[in-house]
Amino acid sequence: MEIASAAKTTSICLEGLSKCISSKREFVVSLEEFSDCWESILKKYEKHVNSQEILHVVVFGLWSLWKTRNSAVFEGTITNPTIMVISLQAQVQEYRVAQMSTKPLINELPCPQDCAQSVPNSWTKPAHGWVKANCDRAWLKQTQKGGAG
Repeated sequence: MEIASAAKTTSICLEGLSKCISSKREFVVSLEEFSDCWESILKKYEKHVNSQEILHVVVFGLWSLWKTRNSAVFEGTITNPTIMVISLQAQVQEYRVAQMSTKPLINELPCPQDCAQSVPNSWTKPAHGWVKANCDRAWLKQTQKGGAG
């Protein structure tokens, strides 16, 4: 429940800051103020079960603010705060999916030396009295879909 609350609070804060930045008003934060704020965020959520997810929202929120500010200052583009928050949520989700897909599959993990040598590279006839069942699998990383048979 707290992650939803943190995300909602972050969204409200980002919308307010986005309006301020988009209006081209000067918005200055000292390094010390930023560091203090960052430390308080880390401390508040360090033991929270969803601390990583909360920090993803905060970090992508800050990045979105920076991009929104640069668009306003250098291109004269005014971003609707709601659109910025929707974009932020999509970026966080995309990051999380990308992080999940970088974890190795079980068959990509290192195999002990004796294991690697015991698996033949081509089909071999089973010993007399044995039945061999052949199977295979395929995985398409781009679509996150696979099959086996």
